[in-house]
Amino acid sequence: MKRFIESVNERIRQFRLILGGILCALLYWWLDLALLRQARITDLQGFTYYAFLVRLLVVTGILGFSLFAQFMINRYRGQRQAISATYSVVEQILDTAADGIRVIDRDYTILQCNKTFIEMVGLPASAVVGRKCYEVFNGPTCHTPGCPLVRIMIDGKRLTYEAIKKNNAGREIFCQITAAPFLDPEGRLLGIVESFRDVGARREWDQERDELIGDLVKALREVKTLSGMLPICAWCKKIRDDRGYWSQIESYITSRSGAQFSHSICPECRQKEFPDYEEKNDDR
Repeated sequence: MKRFIESVNERIRQFRLILGGILCALLYWWLDLALLRQARITDLQGFTYYAFLVRLLVVTGILGFSLFAQFMINRYRGQRQAISATYSVVEQILDTAADGIRVIDRDYTILQCNKTFIEMVGLPASAVVGRKCYEVFNGPTCHTPGCPLVRIMIDGKRLTYEAIKKNNAGREIFCQITAAPFLDPEGRLLGIVESFRDVGARREWDQERDELIGDLVKALREVKTLSGMLPICAWCKKIRDDRGYWSQIESYITSRSGAQFSHSICPECRQKEFPDYEEKNDDR
């Protein structure tokens, strides 16, 4: 019943000028009959009096309806200018947004979009507005129950998710998408408003960060530290481990730190251990 009353009121608002003309015609007919009874036409003088009253009534009706029509026209022009100014402000706000934004009706048709969205899609505005949303910037949720328009028409709730969209050039863009209901002044759902944020660079940074963290964790697992007091033999330089076994210093450090040793000989030990070798080199 409420919707029926709203529909009737809407029709009245649409055809109020025509209804006003019909009411004026009915009023004129009624006044004409009243004047005709009052004039009591029995001679020429009475007919002249009646004709004068009719002319006066017609002129008054036309003048009144003209004033009413001019008032309605001026009111319509004012409303149109206010709507145009509001539309201009909204359009400028949308164009300054860093995210791509588009408005879609219940029939999946794009009604409006901003400059950022046009740049993301790679098409002019004339090739975007009026087309279906899945034709311009499609993704994995198109034609599925996961479509944001389908989900909002069911529960009417705002939603945010991430998906890969493909633009006109075939380039895949990893987007964070927010979809919200688009309502009329009476609160009825007209469609949805979608915003698209390119988070591809952030995703690459996240991957690099995860890889770096993985490398650090792996390195920390491989690193073993030596701490505390180590019991070492003063003569052979062997080290005693926790189980009481004596090991070569090289083996002990390698098993606990991952370090590798390459053996050589210093000049002092070479002179001490191989004096003949040093004398031969001196003779040369």
